[in-house]
Amino acid sequence: MPGVRVAFDVGPVRNQPAGVGIFASSMAEALSAALGAGELVLIGKRRDVGGLPDRPSRPLTRGGYLGWLQTRASLDVRRARADVGHFSDGMVPIVRGARTVVTIHDLSVVRSWRTHPTRRLLRIPFVLTAPRMADLVIVPSRATADEVMRLTRTRSDKIEVVPNAPRDRITSTDDRAIDATLRGHGLDRYGYILALGTIEPRKNLVRLVDAFERLVSAEAIPPDLKLVIAGHVGWRAARILQRIDTSPAAARILRLGYVPAPDLNALLAGAAAVAYPSLYEGFGLPVVEAMAHGAPTVTSNLSSMPEVAGDAAFLVDPYDPEDIARGLEIALRAGDSDRPGVAARSIAQASRFSWKRSASATVELYRSRLA
Repeated sequence: MPGVRVAFDVGPVRNQPAGVGIFASSMAEALSAALGAGELVLIGKRRDVGGLPDRPSRPLTRGGYLGWLQTRASLDVRRARADVGHFSDGMVPIVRGARTVVTIHDLSVVRSWRTHPTRRLLRIPFVLTAPRMADLVIVPSRATADEVMRLTRTRSDKIEVVPNAPRDRITSTDDRAIDATLRGHGLDRYGYILALGTIEPRKNLVRLVDAFERLVSAEAIPPDLKLVIAGHVGWRAARILQRIDTSPAAARILRLGYVPAPDLNALLAGAAAVAYPSLYEGFGLPVVEAMAHGAPTVTSNLSSMPEVAGDAAFLVDPYDPEDIARGLEIALRAGDSDRPGVAARSIAQASRFSWKRSASATVELYRSRLA
């Protein structure tokens, strides 16, 4: 089949990307390598954002992402002379001028709307209708595919699973650089549990802090082991921050804020364990990134996380702080007694996921399903 020209939406990408922004920037880079010259145009690019592939692009106009999506995006697809418009954040334009693909990461704004800021609830009608309006729906996990079918009544034959992957830039290891970065944060290798993610209700940090306190109180962990929390302060964070700051173990809890990729590389490589007891995820990128470093990883037994973790992580009930504490204690003991074995299993599981393979699968879907 002749080449296909794709307009790929990078509107979610910001200079400190998280979640969907990481997906969009990683997929744009991988698509740039997978598609030939003249076959990829980036649309919705924010003027102040760097780090995206050097491909033709059309900017995100004023009015924010949702405003651009519904008023300018289809025009940008047409001006790009694209055969396919691929939208990366779960919504599509109401008026479409080309074959349309939408990536739906999760339906948390629908099923867990109380954990989102009020302004984000404006997305709900667009999120619910996008799967039926698009020609093809791509999701990162089987769990998300099942939820899209259940909540939006989308036919199964319109949905394809293409998983996410760890970022290449955070999977390299340089021991001296890692140790230097850790020292800059006042940390020692294997001297902390690392929790990743935006500080917001869905990431379940209050119960994680409760679990950590239980371990401290029971003297079940070394007396100098810390809990390190890395991520933006997000929506509805006040109660979470107050719980952290007033914890009996507050002296052993460190908040780092947003961590850029080089520092995140060091934090993942040096963690005694990584904790990600989220209440709900469409994929759970921090889980696979932690495993890519061989870290003992504790995550939830709900939604997509068991699918991503396989048998390489330690699964817990995220609603039960006692079970989270149990999982952390087991993971820490496993790391102490057999770190090479834990690392081998984790790296093997993470190696199942690659942006190169995901981009190749996506290009094949463009060509086979939308020709």
